[in-house]
Amino acid sequence: MLVGYTRVSKADGSQTTDLQHDALIAAGADRVALPIDAATPALYAQVKGHSIDRALALIRECAARHPGHISTHLIAGLGETEEDILRLAAEIPVRTEVETFPLAEANDVLARLKHSQIRGAAVLQVS
Repeated sequence: MLVGYTRVSKADGSQTTDLQHDALIAAGADRVALPIDAATPALYAQVKGHSIDRALALIRECAARHPGHISTHLIAGLGETEEDILRLAAEIPVRTEVETFPLAEANDVLARLKHSQIRGAAVLQVS
């Protein structure tokens, strides 16, 4: 599985991911990741330099144009609460995929992750 990842390195608005996702899909990427780097509008504006609404609109647009090929991740750790994260997650039109495994299978799971044989997230169950 080929995964493309869109990213900008400047928070001043001079760079965008607007054309990156289409180019990655055209180049054969099975998935394109569009990151969200903060869970509240205020923190997002502080970190990224523009509105979180712009990022959510892009994810919605890409998900509609490329069904099943768009993924996202949310990096939280700037003071967001669990409620902030869940509130934002409810606005993202991306299907989540989670597989659970017993802890005893951890080595096998890591090998499968390394070879892109798991879609979405892998969770190890401790008990």
